[in-house]
Amino acid sequence: HYSLVIVADRYLEGKPFEELKKTAYKFVKNTNLKDRISFYTYAETIRTIFEYKKKNKKIFDSISKTTVSQKKENFPYKAMLYVLQKMESSPYKRKILFFISYGREGKNFNSKQKLYSYLTNSNIPIYFIGFRIMNSFKLPRLHLVSKYSNGKYSFSYKLKSISGKIKQMMHTIKNSYVLTFNLNR
Repeated sequence: HYSLVIVADRYLEGKPFEELKKTAYKFVKNTNLKDRISFYTYAETIRTIFEYKKKNKKIFDSISKTTVSQKKENFPYKAMLYVLQKMESSPYKRKILFFISYGREGKNFNSKQKLYSYLTNSNIPIYFIGFRIMNSFKLPRLHLVSKYSNGKYSFSYKLKSISGKIKQMMHTIKNSYVLTFNLNR
C-alpha cells in the first residue's frame, strides 16, 4: 500500500501545483497493477482524494481534478500523523508513505512532537521530498522524519525534478532485497 501526500496551499496555485499533480500522476503510473494507492493533499486541513485504490483511469481523473486550498497555512506534521494512523489501520501488509512539501511548518510544534513520538512505534517508512518555492521560507528539519521512520529524504531544487526523485525512490523500494544470515558458532 502506497500513500502519497502533497502540499496544496495557496502559495502553490498555478504552475507549481500543476507540476505536483504531474508528479502524482507519474507516481501512480509507476505502481504495479496489484498495488493499492492512496492520495491526499494538505494545507490547513487534510483532503482525501482517494484511498486503497488499484491503478485505473478514475484515479488519474481524480488527480487532474485536485485543486489548491485558498488558505496560506499548512500543517505537514499533522498531515503525516493523520495519514500514518490511517495506514496503520489498513489491512495491507506493506505500507510506504511518500510526502512532498516545501516545508513551511506553520504553528505546528505540538503536532511535530506527537509525530516523533508516533514514529518510535511505527514501521511505516516515510520517503520525503522537500523543495523550496520562495527564498523567504526556510526549510525546517523535515528530513528528520525520514530518518526516524527509516525512510529517505531528498531535496529538489526544481519542481520538474520531483517526479524523477520519486521514481528513483520507488525503484529503490521495488528492487530491494532481503539478506538472510546463518550464524554458526
